[in-house]
Amino acid sequence: MSPYYFYLAATVFFVLGIKGLCKVKTARNGNRMAAIGMALAVLGVIMAVSSPAFEGGPSLSWGWTIAGLAIGG
Repeated sequence: MSPYYFYLAATVFFVLGIKGLCKVKTARNGNRMAAIGMALAVLGVIMAVSSPAFEGGPSLSWGWTIAGLAIGG
């Protein structure tokens, strides 16, 4: 599966999440939707970097990814 689908879904969730943050009653659900969008975006980046078609860029490894997740929570 292409990571671009994850980027597209993440964009939709971000937009809907921001829309949900406009009212007090829907803010909790909007925050949840934005968090789902962020998770999809991170998953898309991991899929893109892990694919054999990824060329160039910084030297990335699973160690750096896990360390970043541990530090960032």
